[in-house]
Amino acid sequence: MRILVVEDHIGDSTEAILDLADAGHRVVRCQPIGAEIEPCAGLRGGTCPLAETVDVAVDIKTAEGFELRELGAVCAVRAGVPIVCVSVR
Repeated sequence: MRILVVEDHIGDSTEAILDLADAGHRVVRCQPIGAEIEPCAGLRGGTCPLAETVDVAVDIKTAEGFELRELGAVCAVRAGVPIVCVSVR
C-alpha cells in the first residue's frame, strides 16, 4: 500500500512511519520527516504525493484541533482518499 502520513507536531509520526515501512508499505509525505512547517511539497518545487495513487492517508494526532502540518489530510479528502486518524496522546 502507498500511504500518506501527516502529523500535527514534528516527529510525532516517526514510530508509525517505521512500523508501516517494516510492514512493507510505501510511506509518502508532504514534507520531509522533522522539517519545519512546509505544508505543501508541490508549492516548494517538489511533487505532491497525491500526484500518484495513495491508498490511504494517516493523520497522527497528539493534540486537539488542526495544525498547518496536517494540510495533506485536507488534500487527501478532496482527492477521495480514505483517512485514518490516530491519536497517540
